[in-house]
Amino acid sequence: MFKSLKARRAKRKARQKLLNYDKQYSRERPIAERPEHVHVEKTFDAFVAEFGGVKISELISIKAQMPLNADYLFEKHNVIAELKTLEGIYSGPDAFKQFSQAYIDSGCTGSDVMGFFWRGEEVPEEAAALMRKRIRRSIEQRIKKARKQLRKSKAEFGNDDTRCLILIAMDQQPIFGHKTMLHNLAKIMDDNYADEHTDGVVYFNPNMPTKLRSDGMEFSGWYPFYRDHEKLLSFVTS
Repeated sequence: MFKSLKARRAKRKARQKLLNYDKQYSRERPIAERPEHVHVEKTFDAFVAEFGGVKISELISIKAQMPLNADYLFEKHNVIAELKTLEGIYSGPDAFKQFSQAYIDSGCTGSDVMGFFWRGEEVPEEAAALMRKRIRRSIEQRIKKARKQLRKSKAEFGNDDTRCLILIAMDQQPIFGHKTMLHNLAKIMDDNYADEHTDGVVYFNPNMPTKLRSDGMEFSGWYPFYRDHEKLLSFVTS
């Protein structure tokens, strides 16, 4: 009983810490003043090559099969990885339009929308519930596709011991902070996909800071979670 209580308190403390980061830093600097936008796929391709991995597309002679396969093979580590970005999920140039549409679809008014941005008002529960549903659906679509690609590539380039990893990148500035995306991602994986087809997931944010120093230095997040941490921990953290 005491262990369970301690675990719940630790989770609450972790969630609160993440929320505090979001509140303090997510609007600290205007988007226009932030560093140049990082192109996630190109940057990660270069990183993978330095790390000893290869793009699976380079191993496939029949180009029509490429969309069915995952992105990267790390033969030395016996790991296959698929990279997905969260562009367009209440982030980037269409974020405000999506946000406003959720208000309208849930019966709220334009004044309610302005209340969130300019008066610091809370999002009405009806709109919040609709946004959670749409965020979850968008993330789940990416997870389902990634799992299909990983299974296909594992069958062709791996073996029974090959580990499958999904990389989730927040590549644009979102209206909401990390807490919303991480919470939904973790819940989706725990509810439906904690099985042998996905050994781990890493959420990272090259284009959204989690912490700012007084000298302007920005820190980005790298949040891994595993089905069996012993099988992927050393690879993900190396």
